[in-house]
Amino acid sequence: MAAESESQVVKWLGAIPPHWKCSRFQDIANVVRGSSPRPAGDLRLFKGKHTPWITVLEVTKDSSAYLTSTREFLTELGAQQSRRLEEGTLVLTNSGATLGVPKILKVSGCANDGIAAFLDISPEVDTKFLYYFLSSLTRVFREQIAPGLGQPNLNTDLIGTTELPLPPLGEQRKIARVLESVDEAIEATRAVIDQTRQLKTALLQDLLKTTDWPTRPLKEVCHKVTDGVHHAVRTVSEGIPFLYVSCVRDDKILWDDAASVTPDVYESISRGKEPMVGSILYTVVGSYGHAALVSDKRQFAFQRHIAFLVPDSAEIVPQFLVHWLNSHHGRLVADKVALGNAQKTITLGELSQFQVPVPTLEIQAQVAETIESLHATIDRNADVLAALNRTKSALSQGLLTGCIPVNGVA
Repeated sequence: MAAESESQVVKWLGAIPPHWKCSRFQDIANVVRGSSPRPAGDLRLFKGKHTPWITVLEVTKDSSAYLTSTREFLTELGAQQSRRLEEGTLVLTNSGATLGVPKILKVSGCANDGIAAFLDISPEVDTKFLYYFLSSLTRVFREQIAPGLGQPNLNTDLIGTTELPLPPLGEQRKIARVLESVDEAIEATRAVIDQTRQLKTALLQDLLKTTDWPTRPLKEVCHKVTDGVHHAVRTVSEGIPFLYVSCVRDDKILWDDAASVTPDVYESISRGKEPMVGSILYTVVGSYGHAALVSDKRQFAFQRHIAFLVPDSAEIVPQFLVHWLNSHHGRLVADKVALGNAQKTITLGELSQFQVPVPTLEIQAQVAETIESLHATIDRNADVLAALNRTKSALSQGLLTGCIPVNGVA
């Protein structure tokens, strides 16, 4: 363990509490790198059933603190040519765009050379604290320690000589417990969102699968089926939102991803397709098949890759139409008529002929209300999740640098 620094300053961080120590990763653990069997792809080494294969892709596949399983395995011969890591080992991705992501192993396995591991961690250091500290260092690793125009890389020397502040062991454990409790709340909230989305998908498929409802072409239940501007427009830093096809996803209009145009440009490109509450945007080029309801009165314009539908409320409930377009059933119709190879397109002519189920307005309203209630649950929990992530970020920044005393956290 490194001796306590007189100045109590960590090079990349600054001053730390006087009772904390300034150390380096090589002083608290043996930092090693994984090893990939050669030649790559050799079936005598890979695609086996013998030993879990721990790669960058596995470590970065989710946001959990633990790696509980792998999708690929080495053969016995492949494992002999790799580095074996035991359950409980702390690892860190050390190359590429996803450099600097830590995980604690819940499986024993072999790691490739894109993985660094911390072995023989000092008894004065809590592994879970070290995990959270490494998580807070991801940006530092990418931007300060291993930057570069090519493939960034963290070798064991760079990791080993990186300084870190170390509170006493008891304080480390308290910090880890606080952050772990926030993580548990985050995972529980994320699970609720995932379960609600699955329920919504299943309900949509079940509610809309009936063959007893009459169908009509889309153009017969809409006042208008058109699309956005066909020519390039000059955008500005601030102004009226201009939507690209990527701005319509998951039943929503992603306003934060929109560009902007001046009022004059808006006036010239939006005549006859001025947005109104209850109208629908539907992507028809590239990432086709995404629908979103216009729910407020703001002005905006959009490119031709987005279709613009104005439902006839005497014939169809707009929310019902959006949910049908986004459902498995609506997707099947879209897939049948999408043309092209590299960038598939649904023409307005084909879109106008979509055979849309048209039960009574009462049934449409009931279906829409059921799905909208699930949307509301998802949105509420998404807000909670965002707040929890902000809380975790603030706590991590404060607790792991000593700015927030752990005893001051409820």
